[in-house]
Amino acid sequence: MKLGIHIVSFDIPAPPDYGGAVDVFYKAKALAALGIDVHLHCFQYGRAQQNAMLGFCKTVTYYTRKPFYQSLFSKKPYIVHSRENEVLLENLQKDRLPILFEGVHTSGLAQDSRLSDRIKLLRTHNVEHLYYANLAKAENNGWKKYFYAFEAFKLKKYENRNLALEAIFAISNNDAHFFAERNTHVHTILPFHSVAKPHNQLGKGTYILYHGNLEVKENQLALKVLCEKVFPKIASIPIVVAGKKPDLSLIRLLARFSNVSLLANPSSEKLSDLIEQAHIHLLPTFQDTGIKLKLIHALFGGRFCLANSLMVTEPILANACIVENDLAKWPDIILATFQNEFTTEHQNVRKSLFNTFFDNQTNAQKILDLIAI
Repeated sequence: MKLGIHIVSFDIPAPPDYGGAVDVFYKAKALAALGIDVHLHCFQYGRAQQNAMLGFCKTVTYYTRKPFYQSLFSKKPYIVHSRENEVLLENLQKDRLPILFEGVHTSGLAQDSRLSDRIKLLRTHNVEHLYYANLAKAENNGWKKYFYAFEAFKLKKYENRNLALEAIFAISNNDAHFFAERNTHVHTILPFHSVAKPHNQLGKGTYILYHGNLEVKENQLALKVLCEKVFPKIASIPIVVAGKKPDLSLIRLLARFSNVSLLANPSSEKLSDLIEQAHIHLLPTFQDTGIKLKLIHALFGGRFCLANSLMVTEPILANACIVENDLAKWPDIILATFQNEFTTEHQNVRKSLFNTFFDNQTNAQKILDLIAI
């Protein structure tokens, strides 16, 4: 009999164009490549159904979330309560396969007594109460700020308890330490991603690159700090900024620099090419929210990576990056690094890192080994 697994996703993971979706999409694909029948369950809100996922999933089923007003006053966080779906629960009871809940968002059903005799697993994508607290700090809209803060409060209570699961697969070591204080059998499985193998180009690129979703406040803040502390001091070097939906204020800010080119809404193919051809990737962040996929893409598709320690949260990544927390020192580092060539020695560091920690098939097999499928 062919082996199988249910994956309950907080969102439709295709197209895989943001962090959580990328992790779910490529994890399901890697498990299927190992011969596992993947039964994918997706909550649909704002994204269209994707028949392409049937190319590697045995079944794909869609569900709706509860209306906002039904979950707002629940003791459980909105992101959890709104995904407690009876039809999904009925479907999960039709066989005896293990269930992988994606994100704390989907973990509500794992507590249901009707699944008490099943192998239930949780993939955490963040320590969600910290993530929502950061959203509240960054938000200017009063109502949204209140909602994020209230959600962070409820998430803190929810996450600070035993979640009654057979195993938790944290996306970073920091997250694993948090969940291990309250749960047993917590393991770090680093993010799944779109990189099939490292393809770092030797030699030198002709520009430096900042890329990210420019709708996200964290990325907007990072770019504004770069404009204040870094860009004015490297006027001799071409800079490319690429990302989704930059607002007018960012467009005007970047227009002040004659050496900065803005590429709005690049295709995935264009972005991959930009990453590959750049000489230095600028990777600042001011939120400690786990491993960011743009760091993975830069490490295994690009050349030099300049970041601060909040971006390089895993010690294993430090040798592959230039880490400096004082952004006032970045211009001198950039000017010096722009003279250096990316060598086979640099390539070998990236290959070793990828093969040991970031190969999708290896990490999918780790999951199967840990649950003895």
